[in-house]
Amino acid sequence: MGSAGRGRGFHKTSSNTTFAMPGDEIMNGSGQNGRELTVLIARAMKDGKVTNKEFDEIMALANADEVIDVQERRLLSQLEQMIESDAVVRVSED
Repeated sequence: MGSAGRGRGFHKTSSNTTFAMPGDEIMNGSGQNGRELTVLIARAMKDGKVTNKEFDEIMALANADEVIDVQERRLLSQLEQMIESDAVVRVSED
């Protein structure tokens, strides 16, 4: 994937891929849902895992207003990339 396809949320290094935490950038125009989504995704990134219930909560929150705005799309994309790279793993409830 070329640099045009990369989000600003992660940077490729010679040894590994590092991800910026949500909230590192100013959330222009995001409302309460965007802030709550940022908190949930930041928690998953910090923990290195997301339960199926948490993932469902993230998706429900993103879809709550029936519009996934640019900020929400960026956060969801970043979470998806981290799950695909195993930086965050999906786990079943304890």
